[in-house]
Amino acid sequence: LIIGWLQFLIDFFISIKKRKEIEQKFPEFIRNLVGAIKSGMPAPKAIIHVANTDYGALTPYVKKLANQLEWSIPLQKALKTFAKDTRNQVISRAIDIVIEAEKSGGNIEDVLESITLSVINIRKAKQQREASINSQIIQSYIIFFVFLGVMVIIQNLLMPYILSMQMSTI
Repeated sequence: LIIGWLQFLIDFFISIKKRKEIEQKFPEFIRNLVGAIKSGMPAPKAIIHVANTDYGALTPYVKKLANQLEWSIPLQKALKTFAKDTRNQVISRAIDIVIEAEKSGGNIEDVLESITLSVINIRKAKQQREASINSQIIQSYIIFFVFLGVMVIIQNLLMPYILSMQMSTI
């Protein structure tokens, strides 16, 4: 039974690791994109230029985005596909903000910079929350094992003593 479920567990943990890496590499991708846009490139050309960089687990999605833009797929549609393919809520929200900024004619450079900062802040908040939860879990395990130790001591030492006291009084 364990061997049968082992492959599913391995795939599950690999997918979690991949999602974390995608979320970690996304701010780097955005920073590179902002740099390319600030140098004077339009957004689609900047994405195509930035796609040559290695972003780990995010690289296939960035390359697909660049390929879609090379095939003259509109930027908004390509970005929506990128967000949907990554299946990451943080990236999806960030892409939605970029699309809205482009529709309304806002400065995409500033929007991308603020998105980078917010993604970094979200990641820091998640790490702090995980650290606090992990310490609480460890504390709970310690309390549980101390309780078990007390119960074993009571059962093995105190109960026989009480029984022997009762037997001696009878």
